[in-house]
Amino acid sequence: MTAPRLRLLLACLIGLGGLLVAAAASGFVSFPGSADTARPRCGALPTAAVVTAALRHHPEVTSALESAAKGVEVSMSRPCSGKYADRAMIAIDAPGDAADAVQKWLNTHDAYGVPVEVND
Repeated sequence: MTAPRLRLLLACLIGLGGLLVAAAASGFVSFPGSADTARPRCGALPTAAVVTAALRHHPEVTSALESAAKGVEVSMSRPCSGKYADRAMIAIDAPGDAADAVQKWLNTHDAYGVPVEVND
C-alpha cells in the first residue's frame, strides 16, 4: 500500500473512531457493558399531552405489556424539571424477571410511538 493511501486509511479510521465516541456520548450507540437504552434528553422528549394521548390511543399495548409478566405497571413519567417540566415518557415498572419479558415484547411489537423506559 502506498503512503498516501495509508494516510487516507488512517485518517478515515480516526474519523470513524471520533464518530463512534461522539455517538456513544450522545446515547445513539451502546457498547458492551453499557446500558441497553439511553433516556432521550429532556428537550427531545414529547409533552405530557402527547404521551397521555399515546396511552389513551393504545390501550391494547398497555394491556399486552401488563400481561407480559406478573407485576408490570405502565404509567406516564415526567423525568425533567425546569423549562422541560412538561416533558414526559412512558415508564414501565417491571420487577425482576418481568423486565426481560417486557423487553422481549417491546423488541417484537409496535408500542406507543413515544419514548418508553423500562424500570426494574
